[in-house]
Amino acid sequence: MIVTRRNPPDAVRQNVLRSIARWREAGLTDAQIRALIRSGDLIRMRRGLYATRTWVAAGDGDEAHAHALLGYAVLRTLPRTAVVSHHSAARIHGMELLQAPGPEIVTVTVPPGTRSDPARRSNLIRHRASLPEAHTRKVNGILVTTPARTVIDIARSDPFMAGVVVADSALRKELTHTAQLVDVLDTCAYWPGGSTARQVAAFADRVPESVLESCSRVVFHQHGLKPPVLQYWIPGARYRADFCWLDCKVIAECDGLGKYADDPKKIGAQIKRDNELRRLGYEVVHFTWEELFTDPGRVVADILDAMRRQRSRRGR
Repeated sequence: MIVTRRNPPDAVRQNVLRSIARWREAGLTDAQIRALIRSGDLIRMRRGLYATRTWVAAGDGDEAHAHALLGYAVLRTLPRTAVVSHHSAARIHGMELLQAPGPEIVTVTVPPGTRSDPARRSNLIRHRASLPEAHTRKVNGILVTTPARTVIDIARSDPFMAGVVVADSALRKELTHTAQLVDVLDTCAYWPGGSTARQVAAFADRVPESVLESCSRVVFHQHGLKPPVLQYWIPGARYRADFCWLDCKVIAECDGLGKYADDPKKIGAQIKRDNELRRLGYEVVHFTWEELFTDPGRVVADILDAMRRQRSRRGR
């Protein structure tokens, strides 16, 4: 039988991922397998693992589902005790991340004592840690760490800011709550990075609406600013401030990429908004992603200067 796109075998009409050996068991010859790979009806997912076109297409336009498919392919090559974890689990759960390996890299956790794969894999990051059953669940057909365990794993292994970003995201999306984070922490109390993870859990907040807002909170905290009120609705106005220090009526706005994007209407609306806030007695400080990460001290200094001016005006 000659294999063409118009005449694929019944075996590849299904939503399936198989090893070369399993494709042979399904009735395909080596010549047919090669022809199906050339035609795109079989797609290489990992060395020796090939999926049908429909299996891969199921992830089109859905980053979480696409990464779950990739994770499934990786788990097929690992011991059964392996679980997708850390940044890969965060992607599958739909959490936002500050920093992470490339989307083609899968992170997994295996229990201590699991026999190592002698082959080095550039597209796999493997962690070793205990995996209580309560810390895992099935998502899109594969076993991954729960949202709470995922947050704590990243908080243990990544810098504080990255941990806060993923924790804020998980809380905002109601994937977990603080009590669940604490429960996981109690299990991992003496693991490496546990102290930082506990700080992340205590600092995390569901109110920030973006990665930039979460990062801003961390910068303010690390520079000793008093915690602002988050997403504060201004009395007498139609506006909500990203951050507001009520005692001195100072507002800070983080202008993310594309917030105004040189759009005259958006820029005009911002000017109108700031003018109205000033008439109500507020001072507004704007900063961008680039400013926060290239010169965070300057951003904080601008906010402190605004606070001093406000207190001076009010005779404090």
